[in-house]
Amino acid sequence: MSSISQVVALPPAMHRPTLSLRYRIEGPYNNNEDLANLVLQLPDRTVELQRMTPDPDPRFRFAWFDLSQYAGQTVTVTLAVSSTADGRFTTAFADEVALGSWLTPLARSVEPSVLPMYQETPVIIHGANFIQTPTVNVGNIRVSNVQWLDANTLRMIVPARIGPGSYTISVFNPGGQEGQLPNALTIPGVSYLPLLFGSRDYRGLP
Repeated sequence: MSSISQVVALPPAMHRPTLSLRYRIEGPYNNNEDLANLVLQLPDRTVELQRMTPDPDPRFRFAWFDLSQYAGQTVTVTLAVSSTADGRFTTAFADEVALGSWLTPLARSVEPSVLPMYQETPVIIHGANFIQTPTVNVGNIRVSNVQWLDANTLRMIVPARIGPGSYTISVFNPGGQEGQLPNALTIPGVSYLPLLFGSRDYRGLP
């Protein structure tokens, strides 16, 4: 078994400490004993974050882990690779490994998602990691009355001046980090049927 480790002290006041990385595992694809483990070692126990098995897909995968429950502690992050004694080796590639605060807001859905034309309408934004208090854009229009309900919920009033169309919701945390939900809101327009004029009887009569 081979491994690489890093000792990290997580400050008590760190907001949503998060470990993220891109990885790829090469090795025998039909052997469950050849794998890589990403573990978090604490003074009193070891926590397995993810078990990674070899994959024929050459593309890197992305993984992230919320370490909020370990804030204020010193932890050891270890990536360990094991191979069986069959002469074939397992290799782990890790890139863009980072451990820091998660500051980017995540907008998942809005309620309601279809609004009437030219009417002020209350809308709830559901998501995660909303830091009190974000700002919100509907398309390119800044909404001025955003209410922070909790870290997962915002309330806003969509102004009446916004016309028909499909709009992306952009949420900005106080530090400027942005999260977008494309085509989140739809305001339908009004369709008019054309009027036809003529002398022919369209009931089929001559």
